[in-house]
Amino acid sequence: YEFFDAVNNRAINSIQITLIKDVMFSANGENPMDNRIYNEDVVIDVPETIYYQDVQLSATLNGRTLDTTVLKTGTKYTFTASGIYELNMVAVNETSGIEYTSKYRFTIINPNVARMTFGFGNDCGFTISKVIKNNADITDQIRAESIDSMWLTSGKPDTVGSYTITLIGFDKLTNEYSPFTFKVRLNNEIPSINAVDFQFGTKTSKPVTIQYNPALIYSQVGESYIFITNNAGSEHTININSESPDGLLSFVINIEGKFNITIYDKDGNFITNYTFTKVAPLNSSAKFIIIIASVLVIALVVIFIILRRHTKFR
Repeated sequence: YEFFDAVNNRAINSIQITLIKDVMFSANGENPMDNRIYNEDVVIDVPETIYYQDVQLSATLNGRTLDTTVLKTGTKYTFTASGIYELNMVAVNETSGIEYTSKYRFTIINPNVARMTFGFGNDCGFTISKVIKNNADITDQIRAESIDSMWLTSGKPDTVGSYTITLIGFDKLTNEYSPFTFKVRLNNEIPSINAVDFQFGTKTSKPVTIQYNPALIYSQVGESYIFITNNAGSEHTININSESPDGLLSFVINIEGKFNITIYDKDGNFITNYTFTKVAPLNSSAKFIIIIASVLVIALVVIFIILRRHTKFR
């Protein structure tokens, strides 16, 4: 910088020195904004600087510690799964011993997976700019309740739907307020799978026909999958997505075993489960034995009744 010294009538050059104690990094090529919400993968780039080289980054997802070594390529870490991330970055200058640290918290939401709830508190530092629900602008309605926090639950019928939300957050590096937009979907419906002429939770010796509507399941829970397993270790997966057909599909199970049909959303969250047991059909000899045994039981009952009557009249 240069300023004018009026006393000595000359220009003076000056140098501004900024002491950096933070680990410098970017999120998806932009300045990081704490508590930001993303709909896509997040790439954290932690470049080396003249102040430090070896940065140690640790991370948790929904409180669970991650192995960040498998997420790292060069100076970049890629995070893909949905959930709440907390990052901790530490580097030490080998010459001066000065420690540099940074923390970063962000959330990834899959906009194609329905959630039961969504919200953020005023401690996140955001201001609600715009809220679109099912193509209708409800910004005034939301801001009438709060301009810096939002809590939505699919337990209320009027909150079920697809939202596009724009928030404004503070960028500490530029000292400016910046907007960002993301989508979230709310629904609490339980998808239905039907067993034809059969009740789940029971046993049958007949082939079991299962019916389901893929498009209907997608409308209820979004991207998901149907996972079919039995006690013999067999498994089969049916993927549900926006391209799934709208119509009744079916599959038949004709092997013996105890079966579980479980629906998970794409994030791996359990939705619902159906069980049944398929037993071997009776062969002809077994049926004959049962029929003979039934006839004998009936005959014994009839003889007993006749004997009681004769005894009574005596």
